[in-house]
Amino acid sequence: MDITCYTDGACKPNPGIGGWGWVAYVTNKKYDVTDVWYDWGGEQHSTNNVMELTALSEFFDIIPQGSAVNVWTDSKYAFGGIVNENIPPKTLKSELFPIKSPPQGWLKGWAQDSVVVKKYTKSYWKRNPIPKNDELWYKIHQRLIRLLSDGRTKINIGWVKGHNNDPGNEYADMLSNNYPLDKKWKPPLRH
Repeated sequence: MDITCYTDGACKPNPGIGGWGWVAYVTNKKYDVTDVWYDWGGEQHSTNNVMELTALSEFFDIIPQGSAVNVWTDSKYAFGGIVNENIPPKTLKSELFPIKSPPQGWLKGWAQDSVVVKKYTKSYWKRNPIPKNDELWYKIHQRLIRLLSDGRTKINIGWVKGHNNDPGNEYADMLSNNYPLDKKWKPPLRH
């Protein structure tokens, strides 16, 4: 499968009621069929960064092994944590970066097989600052390791400017801003 996904998180006020959402355009090459997958949710007490990471984490959890995936986020925080913490924010452009195992950003150096997050903080983070939301970063790291372990799954991540008329980003934004609506609500499909 070829998958192009957009993720987004929102919080109004920040901190406050938070929402996350993702939309994925999925092409099954074998049957020449394209479909739209999406999910969204939220928390009563959260922050914007937590919601951005939750959107990524929730999407990474449903990726089928062996897929070719392009993920777009408008969060410099989420993007920088996975790709490279040293990219100056003003130089970011809409381009994709391959995610390798382990990720190259703030997550690099996290051991693959430890169970307790605190084990990481005692060794690796003595040399590097502990990122906020370390438990969410840990979940994302573990999901990426699982996906990339087979050698067939390819994941690229890119940053896209938010609220800039990108249809996928606008759709993910709409989903993230609709929490706490009832899950029976169905967003309009957009391509």
